[in-house]
Amino acid sequence: MKTSRLLLSFSFALGLAQSVDAQNLIDLYDIAVQQDPQFQAARATQSSVKKAEDIARASLLPTIGVAANLNHINLDVRSSPTATDDDYNKQDVTVSLSQPVYRKDRWLSVDQAQILTAKADVDFLSAEQDLIVRLARAYFDVLSAQDTLDLVLSDRKAI
Repeated sequence: MKTSRLLLSFSFALGLAQSVDAQNLIDLYDIAVQQDPQFQAARATQSSVKKAEDIARASLLPTIGVAANLNHINLDVRSSPTATDDDYNKQDVTVSLSQPVYRKDRWLSVDQAQILTAKADVDFLSAEQDLIVRLARAYFDVLSAQDTLDLVLSDRKAI
């Protein structure tokens, strides 16, 4: 019973190892990068933190405002000795540009965002290394199981 259980588990491992054998470790890494949820979460976190840095940096940029106004004026005065009848359009356009000379709070926000970005980069590299270690461990465990199964099968044939 113990031998059949061992043989069954190694047969399962052999099936996995044969599918792994068709691919090398680099191909499996490419697949894992696309499908591993821990790695994808680290990538999304890094991306969102970098966007926050862009937003903090944008607070240092000048702001531009544009306003337009169009009025139609119809003036009809009959009560004065000189009667007037005017009909015209009045147009106003205003463009404003403002740039604060120094805003310490905004500069501190940029510095803080840069620190958070550096931390997110380190966390992402750590997640990538963790993925590589987990993938290599699983890959070599399957190869070891395949070797053990081959040894058990050859011992069984020898008996």
